[in-house]
Amino acid sequence: MGRPFALWGFSVYGALALAALGGPKAAGALLWICLGLGLCAGLLGFWAAKRQAAPRLPLPAGAPGERAPLFACAFLLAALGLSLFLSRYESQTLPSKQWAEKKADIQALVLDYPEKRYSRYYYRLRVEQIDKMPVKPFILRLSAASPLYCSPYDRVECPVSFSAFTEGGLYSQQNSLLADGYQLGGYLAGGGARRIPCEGNPPGKALAVFRRGLSREFARLLPQEDAALLQAMLLGRRDGLPEDANESFRLAGCSHLMVVSGLHMAAVAGLIQAVLRKTRLKRLPQSLLTAGVLLLYLCLIGFPPSAVRAYVMYAAYLLGGCLGRRADGLNSLGLALVLICLQNPFSGGDVSLALSVFATLGILVLAPGITKALLRPFGKRPRLKAVFTPAAGVLGVTFAALAGTAPWQICVFRGLALLSPLANLLLSLPCALLLYCALFVLLFSLLPGLGPLAQPFALWAGWLSRLARGIAKALGSQPGVYIHLGQAEMLALLGVLCLLAFLSFPKLTPLRRRAGAGILLAFILGTYGFSLYSGQGFAVLAVQGEGENACAAFIQDGKAAVLCPGGRAGDCVSLLRRNNVREVSSLFLPKGDSLEKRSARKILESFPVGETLLPEGAYAGRELSGTVTPLPSGSAYQALPGTEIRYSPLGTYLGFTVNGAAFQAEFQTDGLRIHCLPRENSGFTVVLSGDIIDETPGTYLLPRREDGLGLAVSPQGEVTVREGS
Repeated sequence: MGRPFALWGFSVYGALALAALGGPKAAGALLWICLGLGLCAGLLGFWAAKRQAAPRLPLPAGAPGERAPLFACAFLLAALGLSLFLSRYESQTLPSKQWAEKKADIQALVLDYPEKRYSRYYYRLRVEQIDKMPVKPFILRLSAASPLYCSPYDRVECPVSFSAFTEGGLYSQQNSLLADGYQLGGYLAGGGARRIPCEGNPPGKALAVFRRGLSREFARLLPQEDAALLQAMLLGRRDGLPEDANESFRLAGCSHLMVVSGLHMAAVAGLIQAVLRKTRLKRLPQSLLTAGVLLLYLCLIGFPPSAVRAYVMYAAYLLGGCLGRRADGLNSLGLALVLICLQNPFSGGDVSLALSVFATLGILVLAPGITKALLRPFGKRPRLKAVFTPAAGVLGVTFAALAGTAPWQICVFRGLALLSPLANLLLSLPCALLLYCALFVLLFSLLPGLGPLAQPFALWAGWLSRLARGIAKALGSQPGVYIHLGQAEMLALLGVLCLLAFLSFPKLTPLRRRAGAGILLAFILGTYGFSLYSGQGFAVLAVQGEGENACAAFIQDGKAAVLCPGGRAGDCVSLLRRNNVREVSSLFLPKGDSLEKRSARKILESFPVGETLLPEGAYAGRELSGTVTPLPSGSAYQALPGTEIRYSPLGTYLGFTVNGAAFQAEFQTDGLRIHCLPRENSGFTVVLSGDIIDETPGTYLLPRREDGLGLAVSPQGEVTVREGS
């Protein structure tokens, strides 16, 4: 087998993904299975070696025993990864879970500056004491409404309400945060924090301060939004990027441009090698210096899995060049997976790593063929072919990456960005130039006496940043740019992908090809027809935000009834666009405060609105122009066909009826609670996005229960489903 590392890497990654899906019990059972299969493969390999050595009984060429040692290594590496998974879970994660849903005073070490997202500050803390008693240290993700005013490697003492991460599914909140190194979540429980300053200057603090200094240098040279985009692309920190810009890139299908990955590593490596070529160094010292500088860059950005994957593959490429051999892409990808998974056994549940790996796999396998197919019509026109070749290369890579990640996007995010190929074609060149300008700004800012040379590159970076954000905004604001898929549509689209893969097999007979295509086509049409039939009159409740500031809307057939436009001004607009809303039939402001009015003004500017409703006696203000309908206490209005909204006297309670099923929504301080009333059929989809589940939209179907089912969105951004609410 010519690609052993590809086999080993995907074996380890697959085993850890199954462990993340099934939990510790499944990981334990899978460990013994892998050990047994590894032992059997090892014995088969030993027997094959003895047969091969026997002069009278040679082993036929291509016999299974020849590859048995490779499979034995694959199973044993998978077993090693699973044992590390269990060991890390039992030694770190399990002891910390005893504090879940409890409140205590902690003393913890601050590991980095906070990440600001959705108007909250998220700290990475290493908890060392709880209620003044030493505990086994664990990593805590602390959410706070205001900053703690501390620096990295300071110690803080504060009251904390601990909370467990949301479980369920391969890429659940728990698995994603475990992959990031967190063992427990929590939020600041009243009062402030006492800071204990750090003595000395440990390496971790120096690195964090240096990273902070680079961000401030960008902010000094550029406007805030331009500096935030450069920081996201170069340093991998997106907390300063405005939410509307972040949302535009996501809807356009090019969020990967703001994640440090292969493109960014290639740009940094290209700049380093361009400088080293001017020297008289030979190839080996050049490669070693390039790999060393890239390693320092990885330290600077915090070793994200996608960047580590790109680094290992590029280092293998450099090593192959020094040895006079061409590095194999699939082998390099497998080697990267082995190193990442053994270093972090929770990486199987990291959705960002999955998207990076399968996008790279799609590019390695499919990109050359797609590029050739796009250039085939220009075969007899060399001039047109030369002009179109760069665009064909970009489109080939884009389509290949989409093919690799589409099943994961459909199953995990339940949606697809339809304009992703066009967005990547238009944004690849500006973002590449922007990245090089950012590198020159960084280089000249660090070198003493060369600071003025950073000014022109900063100016060009600002222009390119505004161009990139403008393109992303123009594409992301188009209606239907992002389709959200229900269960049946998801199955139908996966069926389409299976059909295309099936038809691409060259060795099928015409009869089998037609029979298989007919079966898959019947499956696609059946699931899609079922979705059309069952989706008639089916309302979706989409929610974004947290606590009393959550925005919520009923969506049906491209129309929306906004229950509450809370949150920042652009939150509800982005929520509606993600769910392909074309028209807002009714806009209701239950509190009627200034925050809701600003959000309502943004909705009125972005969508045609049929009716704007305020509680009776509430002041419309200058934010709401036009006709405003007063809604008396206890009255009801028809929001959508089959959906009736009832307003309570206090303005914090909304009752609604969907297709004859009654529900309650309570806007409380601890979150937005959706209750199924007793002895009623409940069946509507709740689409959760934003801070609720860490930017990962999920779909929750409330089942039919007589005792009711409550879905609570907590202030710290967690989702809990409670029976008997």
